[in-house]
Amino acid sequence: MAEARARWPNNLWLARWIAYDKMQAADYAGALPALEQLVLGPPAMADDAGLTLARVRRMLAPESTSPELGALAAKSRRLQLLLAVEEGPAPQAAVRPYQSLAAGRIDEATQGEGPDPARTAQVLRLAAASDGASAALIKRAMALPFEQGQDSATVWTGLALATRHGGDTAPWRAATRVVSGGDPERMLAFFDRIAAGKDPLAADRLLDAADPDMRLHAWSAALVLLGEKAPPAWRKAVTRMLFASERPYFKQL
Repeated sequence: MAEARARWPNNLWLARWIAYDKMQAADYAGALPALEQLVLGPPAMADDAGLTLARVRRMLAPESTSPELGALAAKSRRLQLLLAVEEGPAPQAAVRPYQSLAAGRIDEATQGEGPDPARTAQVLRLAAASDGASAALIKRAMALPFEQGQDSATVWTGLALATRHGGDTAPWRAATRVVSGGDPERMLAFFDRIAAGKDPLAADRLLDAADPDMRLHAWSAALVLLGEKAPPAWRKAVTRMLFASERPYFKQL
């Protein structure tokens, strides 16, 4: 892989830098040309760029259709998997809970046991962090074995849920350091300021250099803590740019 990257043309490295810089600044329209260039690059680069470009298109045009994103999915295996969960045939037992959750049918999403216990637990964790989740649902999620249903989405929303309801946050904080890329301490500093009731926009400056995907997960955790008091731009970005299996259900205000 390192040898392949060494052969990437300089123009692709420049496009990659531009896209990342624009994404960090939330200049999504400005990131489009560079991302479209990267999707045409080598497979390793196209895989990551294809998913990011899909997120940007959903942000700028939430009515983006499955065929439009499907063309990008041909370049990105990661995007293929996310679309398969979000837009797969409804009769599939593995898909239905995510589609119910995305529609705000929280209790329906968590009824019954699916074919994959880990996925069932992940849905339960996302549902418990959702707007409108009942106390009973939250209690079920917090009673799960800690390792069950964990990923980069549920680690952050799980930390928010534990913080909000007086749970043990220590294992969650340790888990965030595993999933948060190169600068987990800044992510946790952001979270702690939100939990302490500090100005959200001032806290967000800590994430100016964060990976754009991780910033979305940090905002998702902030939505769990702040509810309707969260900056509207965060709710808009999280609900449009993260896929159904990557976030709780958040109402559109």
